[in-house]
Amino acid sequence: MKYWITPLRATFLIVTVVVLNFFASAQTQDPDAATPIVMKAGRSVIMGTWAWNIESNKLDRSEETDLWWEQIDDVRQRLVPRGGAKLAILRTKDYESVTLDDLSNAKLAVRGIDGDLLEKGTVLAIRTMEGNYAKVRIVGYRESHDVSFAEAKSGQRRWLAGLLARPNRPNYHLEVEWVLYPQSKKNL
Repeated sequence: MKYWITPLRATFLIVTVVVLNFFASAQTQDPDAATPIVMKAGRSVIMGTWAWNIESNKLDRSEETDLWWEQIDDVRQRLVPRGGAKLAILRTKDYESVTLDDLSNAKLAVRGIDGDLLEKGTVLAIRTMEGNYAKVRIVGYRESHDVSFAEAKSGQRRWLAGLLARPNRPNYHLEVEWVLYPQSKKNL
């Protein structure tokens, strides 16, 4: 006996697969589950004077960003939240053990954090302007003339030419690793 896939059977199979995928993804995407879903993760360099949107992982000069790596003068910098984002240093947890609950319960502020407090290994809690949470660890710094990283390609040519025409500065670009989590249901 031959089995033919009729249009009705094909439709039934497609609907079954779609429904099963929907329920499987709904179970794994519960932000309040024991292991929350990671929206994105990566390693990025925030160029001096630029701002970073965590959700898009893009550098920009607009207000549609979460953090601005402000260069106050030739020595001082600070990481400044923008667009309604908030941040805090997490002093009691190491990066790997930080949970979504730790991030959502942190005492976040709209105040900037001075660069001298952002040593290698410092862990930050961030609530983005979209309401999601991120844990960020300071990996280190790069000097101003180091434009060998991918993010420097997003810089405008005129900006890069001006940067390279000035004296080289240590600790100018901020390198971070990060994990972005969706906002939890209790914060909606």
